[in-house]
Amino acid sequence: EVLQCYIYGFYNIEEVIKLNEENIEKARELIEEGKLEEALEISTEVMKKAIKEDLT
Repeated sequence: EVLQCYIYGFYNIEEVIKLNEENIEKARELIEEGKLEEALEISTEVMKKAIKEDLT
């Protein structure tokens, strides 16, 4: 599931960014703080949201 999200995300990166600017910033902050598990969780949710938006 995570791999599918990232493949989709890279293929449609502009749309993902547009839909999830706030969450992307939060994930970046967590990465900078070394909280990688939390950042992965948020970034996976970002991709799931983008996929759902694209399919509807």
